[in-house]
Amino acid sequence: MNYLFLSYFVEFLKLFFEISFLFFVVGMLMKFLQHHYTYTFQKYLAKDSISSHWRGILLGVITPFCSCSTIPIFRSLLKTRCNFGASIAYFLTSPLLNPITFVLLFKILDWKIAMFYTLFITIFVFVISLIFTKIDFMKLLNEEFIKSLYPKFSITPVQRKCCTTSYCPTSNKLTWKGLFITEFQDYKKIFPYIFIGMALGAGIHNFLPINFLSSYTNGNLLELIILAFMAVFLYIRIDLALPLGLVLIQAGMPTGSMMCFLIAGGGVSLPELILLRSMFKWQFLMIFIGIVMGIAIFFGWILNHFFSL
Repeated sequence: MNYLFLSYFVEFLKLFFEISFLFFVVGMLMKFLQHHYTYTFQKYLAKDSISSHWRGILLGVITPFCSCSTIPIFRSLLKTRCNFGASIAYFLTSPLLNPITFVLLFKILDWKIAMFYTLFITIFVFVISLIFTKIDFMKLLNEEFIKSLYPKFSITPVQRKCCTTSYCPTSNKLTWKGLFITEFQDYKKIFPYIFIGMALGAGIHNFLPINFLSSYTNGNLLELIILAFMAVFLYIRIDLALPLGLVLIQAGMPTGSMMCFLIAGGGVSLPELILLRSMFKWQFLMIFIGIVMGIAIFFGWILNHFFSL
């Protein structure tokens, strides 16, 4: 028992400092890029175009994070006024699709499943991101987060003796000290969410048994719904959990049921929802859970009925 609590404490510290570090570093980096390369962000991700959605998916593929670790970049993309649909494309893709996951699926399961999974997630995410483009996402944001969307480094007219007019614009100089202070102010607002979320995540990792799932599965639709719902309350990283998935398959769990469980748990988690609550209203969280569960259930159903290992 003492070992379990020690393991929990170590896991909590690891998750807490990892996520805090990501929030700080990614937040500062995105503020720096926003200050100096706002036009670039606007050009490649802010436009309401088909290509911006594909770029969002590509960004997700090359940044293989777990569900919680995607939040800092997703938050920063919204703050830089990137297209909401393209931001959603990144947000959904990053924890679900990356080269590591593809290679593991290829080696552990089958090349056909690896290819189908890649195409399925890509197309599904693309369509969903297009739908989100039509939504007024400002109605889904918390008031506190909406306030933070205003530029932190604004140009303030200051009167100078050299000017013949009433004022002249000053240079909007950005310093690393100012950057750190601004990011620290943002971090203080989300600190409770990170603390609670990572405490739950560490507890799930260390105290909740998962192996019992293989004893109660047969591959029907009701089972997929139950597995997806249960997985939402876990904290899973797909590429790290795939070896466990192989064990579950060998223990008798259908392949589709296993993938449904991993997709739902990898695409959304209770700690992630707590972090998202610092940005969005409950309506978005419900929509997000429904989307990830829908992806997981549909993919699992197809595997159980049309694929066999």
